[in-house]
Amino acid sequence: MSLFHKLKGWLNEERLERLPWVVMAYIGGLLAYFALHGQGLYFVIALGLGTGLLGFWFKKYFGLIGLSVVSFCVGWGNMAFQTFLNAHPILEHPVYQMPIEATVWDNQILTDRQILTLGEIRWQNPDLKMPQKIRVHLKQADVFLNTGDRIKANVHVYPPTQMAGYERQLWFDKIGATGVIQGVTVKHAGSSFAVGNFLRQKINRYLFRLLPREQAEIAAALMTGSRKLVSREVYQLYRRAGIAHVLSVSGFHMALLAAFLFFMIRSLCVLFPRVVFYKNTKKVAAVLALIGTFLYLGLSGFQIPAVRAFIMIAFVFAGILMDRSVLSMRSLWLACLGILLVAPHKVLSVSFQLSFVAVMVLVAFCTWLQEKTWSRFWKFCVGFIGVNGFVYLALSPFVAYHFHQVIPYGILGNMVFNGVFSLFIMPLLFVGALFMLFGVGRPFFVLAGYGIKLVHQGIEGMADWPYAEIVVPEISSSALSLFAFGLMILCFMKTPLKRIGFLFILLGIGWAFLLDLFG
Repeated sequence: MSLFHKLKGWLNEERLERLPWVVMAYIGGLLAYFALHGQGLYFVIALGLGTGLLGFWFKKYFGLIGLSVVSFCVGWGNMAFQTFLNAHPILEHPVYQMPIEATVWDNQILTDRQILTLGEIRWQNPDLKMPQKIRVHLKQADVFLNTGDRIKANVHVYPPTQMAGYERQLWFDKIGATGVIQGVTVKHAGSSFAVGNFLRQKINRYLFRLLPREQAEIAAALMTGSRKLVSREVYQLYRRAGIAHVLSVSGFHMALLAAFLFFMIRSLCVLFPRVVFYKNTKKVAAVLALIGTFLYLGLSGFQIPAVRAFIMIAFVFAGILMDRSVLSMRSLWLACLGILLVAPHKVLSVSFQLSFVAVMVLVAFCTWLQEKTWSRFWKFCVGFIGVNGFVYLALSPFVAYHFHQVIPYGILGNMVFNGVFSLFIMPLLFVGALFMLFGVGRPFFVLAGYGIKLVHQGIEGMADWPYAEIVVPEISSSALSLFAFGLMILCFMKTPLKRIGFLFILLGIGWAFLLDLFG
């Protein structure tokens, strides 16, 4: 068979899977909106309509291309629409000692202060054009506020910061000012919808009473997603060891909990013969595990990586309920598209990028490994080393872009300490939280704290190794986009055409070096 016929066959095979191309085109439209600063509306409309008509009349040849271009335009249009909807008053000049009455919409408790998001604000002078949502710091550690509390206080507020990334995030969160709050008094207590925040605070306080501070900080971050409780020193240690990702609730925690609940519930069902004879224990375990995972999602505060992981887990459990096989890569693309349709600005979020890329590489590598005819021992060895290695290599450019640093010992840190967290610490915390309802969770939390202590001692030694952290210069967003595009091609394509992904990856790396050398 000639090379031409091979290429034609490969293209026809790749054309059958349209979802990844549609999602990539949609992401391209979102990024183009930011790159063009919202300009180019008429060009995008003309491009979408023209290509859409061509795709409609010439489906055989232009179907996938037309669909991708339309998806690109939809991405651009959705971002423009979200920007229009998010229009809100922004404070232009600092305001000092302004009495207000407001409702607490969110409260992030840190070790030395609380970060409050306030809404439904009643300003002293209603004639002024003041923002209706602000983010302020409360320094009184003895005053704990719950979501939904109606408070009276004095605030010093300032225009949003001029840091590009943070300012954009504040804009899409509709926050029009930041500052400090003082003299807080609670006018009305929060309503019952603040139950998630109440449980988080209750669990956090229990952990800090039971465990030493360093252990309690890590346990609280793992259980309730309260990463801001972790001190800067401890966080830096985990970061230098390459395992800072375990401190925020993400796919790692959600998948671990879902698997733990599924197998535990299915094992418990065996103890009840009537359930075994008259019910499908696999489906019962899937439903209950999905409910438990959703409750954990709410407890952790619906963070974006956790939401993405929950959507994927829901697809997997739905496949179990329908007795159908669910493609993990397809579930990932659908989860990605669902999140970016609702919150398109999250495409620039570091947490979204890292979690999406990590799961994508993980699924692609496991799918490749599953097709091999090796023995279980060799698959385990190659999988254990390969998963940590490839995920680390894939995430390194994104970490370098956002944080301007590279962690050389990250592979070793993940291989050593991830197993301790997944096999020892996390299961003990889950069981401890369950038995905490009956007042007997203390032994499990103490054992988990002992495991955290051992991990802490290990990463303290690793953080002192030479070149544990290497600072890198600023990386161009265009270079990172080329790398990301090549990585996605490499992961989802099935034919030898996937090797084109290596070309884009090399182009991205080369472009980054050229821009660094020649400015």
